[in-house]
Amino acid sequence: MFTRKTSHVWIGILVLSCMFLMGQEPYWPPPDPCSSIPCGPNEICVEGTCVPCIYISGTVQTNGVGLKGVKISASGPPDFEGIAYTGDDGTYSVCVLLPGEYTVTVSEWGYTFLEGMKVVNVPESQQEVTGVDFEAISSSVPSLGEKYRDVFPIGFLIQSQDVANAPEVITQHASMVTVQLYFRNIHPEENTYNFATADQLIEFANSNGIPVRGHSLIGGNASVNYADWLWVDENGMDATRELMIERMRNHIYTVVGRYKGKVACWDVVNEAINDFTAYGPPLNRWSELLGEDYVELAFQFAHEADPDALLFYNDYNLDWYPSKRTLGYNLLQDLLQRNVPVHGIGFQGRWMHGISTISGFVDTIDLFSSLGLQVQITEQDMSVYSALAFYLPFLFPPVETFTDEMAHRQAETYDTLFSALRSRKDSITGVIFWGISDDTSWLRSYFGTRLDWPLLFDGNYEPKHAFWAVANF
Repeated sequence: MFTRKTSHVWIGILVLSCMFLMGQEPYWPPPDPCSSIPCGPNEICVEGTCVPCIYISGTVQTNGVGLKGVKISASGPPDFEGIAYTGDDGTYSVCVLLPGEYTVTVSEWGYTFLEGMKVVNVPESQQEVTGVDFEAISSSVPSLGEKYRDVFPIGFLIQSQDVANAPEVITQHASMVTVQLYFRNIHPEENTYNFATADQLIEFANSNGIPVRGHSLIGGNASVNYADWLWVDENGMDATRELMIERMRNHIYTVVGRYKGKVACWDVVNEAINDFTAYGPPLNRWSELLGEDYVELAFQFAHEADPDALLFYNDYNLDWYPSKRTLGYNLLQDLLQRNVPVHGIGFQGRWMHGISTISGFVDTIDLFSSLGLQVQITEQDMSVYSALAFYLPFLFPPVETFTDEMAHRQAETYDTLFSALRSRKDSITGVIFWGISDDTSWLRSYFGTRLDWPLLFDGNYEPKHAFWAVANF
């Protein structure tokens, strides 16, 4: 049986094929043709060639303190844009190619500039123009929940370390949170439940008036979605359909019943559509032992356990994998036609550089909302790696440092993405980031020790450029 992790090589080949057909660059950031070309102290490499450089330099500061990592761009002749980032002391030197008039623009998320753009004349005789300084005023950190009050609920997957280390971040920003209730974690043995962590997190959210999403009741092939005892009877043989139905009903009744009135919506079935069966029926142990109607039965049992809860189907890769998106649409359309109590689609929304597109996100939202379903982006994040490096990690060296360039590019992509999501506010009823701090992201453990920086807050729960890109509109 395929699992998400063991099938990565085959999905990587699929991703590479899709990138080729779409004309997408399979790396992020794209490979730099100048990375191996040494240039002199007054030269810059442009498309593989070293050319003479004229510098525009200055400082970026607030209240006399230099700002690190601010992006400076200078555009002018010959249709060239020089880009630099300020150092630790807020100083910069940006290269331009020819004398002439340049527009120098400063870009820093989270600050208001007295002048964000200056026109600078570079005369023939000078090799450097100095004193092009910018003064910034720091912005107070806004509440995401308040900013998006009239758009859609927004929030995070919360974990125990978040509540312990940064409860104020959750209460300040979240108007919705997700709590994980994976089968293996809360139901490790047939007659044993472990609700301690879930109880703590749900109580924290409830006591602060934050609606909760429960994730998830019945999952796909990932190991956290099942416990080993689930599939066998008392003799160690494959469980019968009748036994699987009984176990599903007991699990859902127990979990949903415990949190009735405390969890507003549930991912009832998660990742039923395998990437390799996007042209056929779902493939997992639930469908093998219980039957393909396991999806319908799960929704039925969840509705019986809490008739007031909103019930979602949740899956990944719907935005860039058209055949999987179509199968998901057909699955939900069929459930609705048979009056199965399903209220929405959980579209995970993981941005995959090189394969995800704004049009893919918008088309997916429009397609499922055409069924009258609520749409929620349930597991939003943005790896610094390309899609190809996600599925074929052994081909790419790990990134050791989250550079200023990466931070700005990530913020710019988040800015464009959330502008598109806000344009669909009538269809979207929630957006959840899959974690708060980069340090606690699942991408920090999924590939062993490989670092990643996919979320809105850094390891100290301080807002990144990406946060400001989402908050400033």
